[in-house]
Amino acid sequence: MALIIFDFDGVIADSLHYVHSVYNRIAKERGFKLIDSDEKFSDLVSGNVLDFVDKMGVPKLELPLIFVEYKKLIKGAERKVHIFRGMKTVIRELAKHHELAIISNNTSDLISYVLSHNGLEKYFSHIRGLEFSFHKTKKFEHLLEQTRSRRAYFITDTVEDVRDAKAFRLEVRQDKPLSEFLEDFEIIGVTWGYHSWSKKGIRPDHLVEKPKDLLRIIREL
Repeated sequence: MALIIFDFDGVIADSLHYVHSVYNRIAKERGFKLIDSDEKFSDLVSGNVLDFVDKMGVPKLELPLIFVEYKKLIKGAERKVHIFRGMKTVIRELAKHHELAIISNNTSDLISYVLSHNGLEKYFSHIRGLEFSFHKTKKFEHLLEQTRSRRAYFITDTVEDVRDAKAFRLEVRQDKPLSEFLEDFEIIGVTWGYHSWSKKGIRPDHLVEKPKDLLRIIREL
């Protein structure tokens, strides 16, 4: 049994337009910069959340209030955010043989709303959202310390996630206590998300084009 860690937005859920619209609603009310297209929003939020708020001129002191407002506005997200075609089957099949988890820069509330609405929440043992940490490397470390998994696979649609995951893997190999039990940490990229894999030098270990391909690649690994 391996630990399979999913990114949420762009891998499991087609949430880009919805989250973009919620951001613009908050930005308009608070006088922050509006973003005029889903594509631009996707590019801006693909990395660390703190980098995003800096680019948009959002005062960090206002983040707690913005976070509360965001959580209020996303109630009902399950009716507007859809699961990518084929991912429900993939999740159900993988859960038969592996432990599943999610780490995300979105909130755990939104993730739970969408998973529960689609009958998928029961398949995930761990969810680490934005409120846990702004940094995915910290989420990796905490999750693996809890599960003590020998093998782990991370599935994402962003170059920035791959960069973070590779940095985490290097740290583990060098001197992290996790190296006492973690033997393999593979990074799988998907092409149905929101980000391009065209940036040179930053590639996942494996790249899949269809959700069903995840079943094959994980079985082969």
